[in-house]
Amino acid sequence: MKTEIFSFDKFKNVSVKNADGDSLGDVHDVLLDSQTGEVACLLLASGGFLGMGEKYLPIPFEALRYNPDSDTYFMDVHKDKFKEAPQLDIADQSRRPDRRYITDVYNYYGYKPRI
Repeated sequence: MKTEIFSFDKFKNVSVKNADGDSLGDVHDVLLDSQTGEVACLLLASGGFLGMGEKYLPIPFEALRYNPDSDTYFMDVHKDKFKEAPQLDIADQSRRPDRRYITDVYNYYGYKPRI
């Protein structure tokens, strides 16, 4: 497998779908662990219209799989489970996610936390 290193600009606003082809959202941001410098998780913007009513859902970076044939990222999660997933209020800067929150996100999706 070829390793690719790329800037966030290439990744931002990329659509993420589940295995059924349902759109889950677009990559909105990357959350970094300030102690290790590693990616803690990705933040997907989902739902809404023209930025209104969007929900922001953190997901483990490891949950994404790239399909070069369709130039699309996929996540193995049923849409119903995704609708109930942890959300993040990006407008409330006083409630930044901590390691416990990120661990809960990883556990929700069935991944071992990296942080």
